[in-house]
Amino acid sequence: MRASTAPGRLEISFIPYGLEYTFDDQTAVSVYRIVQELVKNTLRHAEASELIVQLSAEDDLLNIVVEDNGKGFDPAEKLQNPGIGLQSIQSRLTLLHGTMEIESNPGAGATFTIDIPLTPKNL
Repeated sequence: MRASTAPGRLEISFIPYGLEYTFDDQTAVSVYRIVQELVKNTLRHAEASELIVQLSAEDDLLNIVVEDNGKGFDPAEKLQNPGIGLQSIQSRLTLLHGTMEIESNPGAGATFTIDIPLTPKNL
């Protein structure tokens, strides 16, 4: 699925894989809010023209990858002084026992990779 926010602004692609699971309400809302926050941060800060959101579920893991072609940043600096958005994402991931990895360099876009274990509790 592709969407564009405005001509020449940001093209968003959504790529789902293996999402046959039904998540409990807490997990579903948390995943939605995490992706929403990452999209919002891209719109506000990245100056990107393309954003790709991938969700995949395989075996016992939900994987979320959000990647943009924007201006990038220094992840170490962001993690030392996270804004409210990244703090919110980290809080949600703590509740879900998930992890987040950030790959970015100034001028080279950003990739957020999130892994959330799928257990009987969150399905």
